[in-house]
This record gives sequence, C-alpha cells and structure tokens, in this order.
Amino acid sequence: MAKIKHLVFNTTDPERLATFYVEVMGLTITHRAKNGGISLTDGYLNLSIHTNKMDGKPSGFNHFGFEVEDSQPFI
Repeated sequence: MAKIKHLVFNTTDPERLATFYVEVMGLTITHRAKNGGISLTDGYLNLSIHTNKMDGKPSGFNHFGFEVEDSQPFI
C-alpha cells in the first residue's frame, strides 16, 4: 500500500509557519535550506515549507508525495 510521506506548503514567511508547527503542533525541524525553506517531521510524516517569492503565486498547499514499495503496479 502506498503511504503519504510528505506535504509541501508555500509561504512568504517560512519561519513564522515553521514556528507554529514546532510550538503548537510539536514537530521537529530537520533541515534549513539556504533559500529559506524549512523541513519538519512528526517522526513519520515530513512537512516542507518552501519560500514563496513569486508575485501573484498563491501561498498554501503545493503538493504531497507518496512512498511506495514497488512503483510497477502504478505504471
């Protein structure tokens, strides 16, 4: 069975959003990218917060990723 492994959000203020997930939801920061992006985890599911720098590009949910044992059944 495929399992959701990560979620990605875009925001103009990654630090503020990461602070919320750390202080309120109890997630742990696992990586800080040079471009300002922040990766977090709850120990099972990973959350990536990407910096939104494009004018007119909406902030919010971007995509999710699955982990699969064998991709052949999905092709």
